[in-house]
Amino acid sequence: KVNAPVLLIGEQGTGSTTTAKQIIRYSDRHMMPFIEVDCTDYEKKQLEQLFFTIYDPPPTFSLAEDGTLFMKNIEYLPKDFQEKFMYLFKKLSSLNIRLITSMSASSEMKKHLNEQLYYSINAIQLIHPPLNERYDHTKQVINQLFQQLCEKHNRQVTLPEESLSFLIQQQVINGFHSIRNILEYFCLHLQADVWQPNHFQDNQAQPITRMANTPVVV
Repeated sequence: KVNAPVLLIGEQGTGSTTTAKQIIRYSDRHMMPFIEVDCTDYEKKQLEQLFFTIYDPPPTFSLAEDGTLFMKNIEYLPKDFQEKFMYLFKKLSSLNIRLITSMSASSEMKKHLNEQLYYSINAIQLIHPPLNERYDHTKQVINQLFQQLCEKHNRQVTLPEESLSFLIQQQVINGFHSIRNILEYFCLHLQADVWQPNHFQDNQAQPITRMANTPVVV
């Protein structure tokens, strides 16, 4: 319910976007814009266009006004841009924008983040354990994705418990994005009505990605 900045820490692909949306879902901002900017998608010049332009406020802030700005993988911001980003916090407050960020749990990656910026975004910190350390939660997310994709592609398919276990324990996948890519690939290309573990061993799913360099508006 509070509006303090939130920092999500964990391995890439462990569900930071899902967690950020859940935070907002139970807040007063649940009906307001949710703007996601993945810092790994942008070159420095593109970031300048998103945040530092002749327009006041910048276009990304205009989209997020009265809502939430989710800066994903914030440690990938260029060093000099991190210093500039510090000056944007006043803009966030004046436009009633809540900031949520995510970064890697790697101590090596933390070195890439400006110390002052780190403490500014770290009012509330949430740790994401690896997927294989939270089996029940991961299984629930996979099942939800599976049902959504089956409905989207008009498929009637069964995903047995042993297939779920295989995906998680064998780490065939590396995060929720990969989970979605694999399941959607199978919805489109695998004709079997029951997806057994051997299907995941024998088939190489191709990535399905959104257009890069585009802020996600929800």
